[in-house]
Amino acid sequence: MEFADVTVKESPGLCRCCLSEGCYKDLGTEYLWMNDTEVYADMLLDCFDIG
Repeated sequence: MEFADVTVKESPGLCRCCLSEGCYKDLGTEYLWMNDTEVYADMLLDCFDIG
């Protein structure tokens, strides 16, 4: 299968990595946790020293 033949559809409630159903958060969205704003994508970049 060629990569050009792959179609990716956005489906709310469906994990983009493993396609399991559930309630998943967007990595780029700001979330409030214990009066602190967090962005999960930034947390991953910091954790793995990427960028």
